[in-house]
Amino acid sequence: MKLTFTILGVFVLVLVAATETSAQSNPFTGTWKMNAAKTKIKAVAPLKDDTVTITTANGEDVIEGDGTATDGSLTHRKFAAPVKGGTGKFLLAGPYDGVSVKVPNENTRDVTETKAGKEALHFTAVVSKDGKTMTVTVKGVDAQGKPLSGVAVYEKQ
Repeated sequence: MKLTFTILGVFVLVLVAATETSAQSNPFTGTWKMNAAKTKIKAVAPLKDDTVTITTANGEDVIEGDGTATDGSLTHRKFAAPVKGGTGKFLLAGPYDGVSVKVPNENTRDVTETKAGKEALHFTAVVSKDGKTMTVTVKGVDAQGKPLSGVAVYEKQ
């Protein structure tokens, strides 16, 4: 079994990086499953399925995800970031070496991923008012420098 770290997988890790301090008030905490029919990402190796679990511990959100790319390769990733935003860290290596997160409001996360100090991706994740849907818009370049853009839709399980 070959594990692959895809671009969509990376952005899902980061999109939920900074959150409120308690799990009860954090609309991002829980398990999210990608709705492939509603997801429209232009990428080299988009995911055909993806599940992300978000927990909060020791002042950090920990995001762990598993998915399958369209080529059949498996993805596994793990990311952590301060609950109030700031600089996060990848717990499993990926194509990017830095990430910063801003928290404009309780239901929105603005994320910038960098590679060698240069911005590579920017995306915004928004959880719906009813807390059941997370919509992520992304724009930038993938690990190979090819354009990446689109919208991913996740549903809370």
